[in-house]
Amino acid sequence: MKNLPKVLMISVAVGIFGYGFGIYFNMAPPVMAGGMGALTLLYGILLNKEHRPTKEKGFFRNVGTKIPIILVLGVIIWFTAGHYGFPFWWQVEFVAFALVGLFFFIILDLKTMKVEKGEGHSIRRLIGTYALGSLLYITITAQLPQFSPEIELAKLNRPPVDLSGLAGPEVIAAGRDVFESNKCFNCHKVFWEGNSDRGPNLGTKQIGLYSEEYIKDQILNPRENQSKGYEDKKSKKAMATYYGEDLSEDE
Repeated sequence: MKNLPKVLMISVAVGIFGYGFGIYFNMAPPVMAGGMGALTLLYGILLNKEHRPTKEKGFFRNVGTKIPIILVLGVIIWFTAGHYGFPFWWQVEFVAFALVGLFFFIILDLKTMKVEKGEGHSIRRLIGTYALGSLLYITITAQLPQFSPEIELAKLNRPPVDLSGLAGPEVIAAGRDVFESNKCFNCHKVFWEGNSDRGPNLGTKQIGLYSEEYIKDQILNPRENQSKGYEDKKSKKAMATYYGEDLSEDE
């Protein structure tokens, strides 16, 4: 292939960009680099491949060949994203992109549409296509978790946690409620639960070795004494500093 050196150079450049993108957004840099670089390389090879005249296959045969490939790719994407700690709905979104690709491949395999009869006919087709696409989009997104102002306001206006009279499992349940209502899972995990490793895992054995005052200070003054391994500038700015105003003494 004549253009292979150029394709390789572009793929490496895209991979480097993907690595930087992953570092900036804390999204598994090696995966971003490898995925973007490999995808660019694949497209480059396919676009530069010498085309030979082939006999056109039937529509169902074409689609039947592509569906298993997309399904296998979707499974690989799902488990790879899960392995690197991407949130559940991100995994769903990644797989959805693969399915969108299948949808476009199916469209490309359809028979060529007839020549437009006139301007009005073109407009009707355009509106129909837009309406169908909008319907699909609304139907699919309606199945995803929806933002509810009432629920969010209820969380903001909830009474502070009171630990008096509680013990054992009740205290643990109250702690879980505080953890979830303050969206701590966006940066921390408790053992394997949570969406990100941006901050320390709060389920490790080492947490139990720290004093209550130390943990309290880490929550109220997170930028004064960074946890080991999180001393970089980005991590220092990640933890909010308003919890002293939002949380009660028991929380």
